[in-house]
Amino acid sequence: MRFVKRLFLILFGIVVFGIAAIFIIPKDQIAQNIVVELESQLDRDIEINGDIGLSVFPNLGVSLGDVRIGNAEWSTDDDLLVAERVSVGVVLSSLIGGDIIVDSVEAINARVFLHELDDGSRNWTFDMGDGEGGDGGGSSRDVLINTVAVSNASLTYLRGTSDAFTLEDVTASLSRQQNSESADIDMSLSINGEVLSAEIGFEDLDGFINGASTLVALEASLARARVTYDGQVSLLPTAFGLISVDVPNADRVMAALDQASTGIDGPVSFTGTIGMESLRSLQIRDGVVASSPFSGQVDLDLDLTRERPFISADIVANTLGSAASEGGSSDDDGGAEWSDESIDVSVINQFDGDIRLRVNRLFAGDFEFAPAVLSSRVENGRAVTTLSELGGYGGTVTGQLVVNNRRGLSMSADLNATQVDLKPLLTAAAEIDRFTGTADIQFDVLGSGNSMKALMNSLRGAGSLSVGSGTISGIDLDNLFRGNPTGGTTIFDSMAASWTIDQGVLTNPDLLMLLPSIESTGSGRIGLGQQNMDYTFVPSLKQRDGGATIFPVRIEGPWSDLRIYPDLEAIINQDLGEQVESLKEQARETVESEVRDRLGLQQPEEGEEARSLEEDVKDELRRELENLLRPR
Repeated sequence: MRFVKRLFLILFGIVVFGIAAIFIIPKDQIAQNIVVELESQLDRDIEINGDIGLSVFPNLGVSLGDVRIGNAEWSTDDDLLVAERVSVGVVLSSLIGGDIIVDSVEAINARVFLHELDDGSRNWTFDMGDGEGGDGGGSSRDVLINTVAVSNASLTYLRGTSDAFTLEDVTASLSRQQNSESADIDMSLSINGEVLSAEIGFEDLDGFINGASTLVALEASLARARVTYDGQVSLLPTAFGLISVDVPNADRVMAALDQASTGIDGPVSFTGTIGMESLRSLQIRDGVVASSPFSGQVDLDLDLTRERPFISADIVANTLGSAASEGGSSDDDGGAEWSDESIDVSVINQFDGDIRLRVNRLFAGDFEFAPAVLSSRVENGRAVTTLSELGGYGGTVTGQLVVNNRRGLSMSADLNATQVDLKPLLTAAAEIDRFTGTADIQFDVLGSGNSMKALMNSLRGAGSLSVGSGTISGIDLDNLFRGNPTGGTTIFDSMAASWTIDQGVLTNPDLLMLLPSIESTGSGRIGLGQQNMDYTFVPSLKQRDGGATIFPVRIEGPWSDLRIYPDLEAIINQDLGEQVESLKEQARETVESEVRDRLGLQQPEEGEEARSLEEDVKDELRRELENLLRPR
């Protein structure tokens, strides 16, 4: 018992002497000893230029002001760490024997520069020697750190010679349980007024730091968007695991990252499995996307080893795009010219790829198609989209669309539509719902230019239209052409036309519309680029009913103010031939009277200042045609 008491007194004396020594030995000498020891252990230049604080309870603590730790000789920056203050707390009992346990390390207003070479060298790993105080057996005491915290710090990471990545205003902490390889990291920083926060749990932090793959659980948030990841991760970097993304407002996130608006209205979510073998390769499997413009499944491979990133993707979508709001196209008064604003399709110059898409429901402006099967090949600034199937409006559309941005912008379309239902198609295209019938349409068109105006004025190509029997509600053209402008329904047997396009002008020489007793031909030009037209309809009785021409109708002028009137010159030239000069005035009066009778227009009374026939007919025709084209 006496021996135990003596031993206790000796140990107590040693502890008291040690504590007293802390206050007796000059702080500058302590700082110098710390610097010498750390430089020996870390093989780095170390400076302590500020004041020094000491504490002994509950842990042995040292607080150092204005600290600088030098970098590895091969790194491009002078310092690994510069801090206004660094505080270190050591578990006092661990100094007696065993591993040295550092309970906490805290850096305030620190700047940290992490550098990693392609060969795996890292400036934050140190060759810890045994030192002269070893036990003679060649072993050294490990230093175990439980908690590391930084506040108001900047963190820069550089790999190889690539651009450095820097985070500012960082507050972060790393904590690990004693005798455990697992560790947790909590961090937050401010980005353009939004807070980015993250919690990361490592199963084996030491293994991760040394390049091994370890299980990681991550949860991060920015601008109310939330990301979670569970899976394997390494610093190579490699990854394989489950990821989940929930973004209530995509534009808010993009603004925080200094990126342009996405145009996505509403929340976006994604879940799937990601795999990454290096920074040059990424795979997504069983991806599920849900948003207002797109919902479906995605499998994707991204290869960054080529001259341009190569994307291979298989996409199966429930919906793509969104339905246009009611009346969305009615705000256009038709008077504006094509825009001269530059069209930006530079995205197809940024990557190559093969993208295969199957959509159950596809919205394109006011149009809706179901289903849609297409594939796109993007190569060196040229995107070729093949429509294998585009269903909708009772028929199908097949063909090819090309966007070429190699030497300026050009676009082309070669499409075939078979047995499409005119009523819903024209309703979607122009809000005209009076036509029924099924049509076959073929057109091939090419345009070039960097604006919509340039494209429309450069169009060239050809096409044709063929419609079987159908109806036009709200007007009876048979009676109208016979001089009885009443309502009702037109029943036509067929309609066909072909056209060519050159320099933005569509020319149609052969429109033919067959009614029960009347056939109407049409020819003229439509300026697709200049937004004008000059077109003439010529109705006539069928041969069994006499075959006589009734009267031509001419439509000309800009789209915003079309002039519709009877083409009296054509009637005179057709009916009078060589006698046109001598009988022109007499014929005009006769024709005017006949046309008034056929259309049911009032004849001018004697002595009355009569309106011209052209004005009367123009008003009547405009009234009837406006009724025809106006949605019910």
